[in-house]
Amino acid sequence: MSIKIRRSAGSFSPLESWLDRAGIKRRDPARDVADYGDGQPFKVFCMNWTLGQVRRRKVGAAEITVPRGGWLHIAHGTEAVWHSSPARETVVIPAQAALTPSDRQLHFRNQAAFTIVTPSGSHDIAIRKIDEDLVRLALVTAVTA
Repeated sequence: MSIKIRRSAGSFSPLESWLDRAGIKRRDPARDVADYGDGQPFKVFCMNWTLGQVRRRKVGAAEITVPRGGWLHIAHGTEAVWHSSPARETVVIPAQAALTPSDRQLHFRNQAAFTIVTPSGSHDIAIRKIDEDLVRLALVTAVTA
């Protein structure tokens, strides 16, 4: 029997948000990190600009890259996989060399931008600040083959 993938503390449904505000079910990022070490797989909401097929929009005379939403699936001992929500695209993120803060401007104060530096290139992502420790632990840890 496989373990059910759980949402991280920063990735929640409207019902979970309401339960958190009411004090019924509190989300704890430290518990997520501990459970990840015990083998619990997670999915983290993640915006990105460069993973998969890049979306571009024309704004006036300029063309800009639009961030895409999706889920970063992480499990102990496996490579991270990003699934886009609307297009159902899947991208495997190889073992990481570094996860560094990015200088991208974000419109939401509860999110943080990072650059994932891989042997094949670098990718910009945005995740909720509450999930930073969990994502850092999952992406920077080397995967043994």
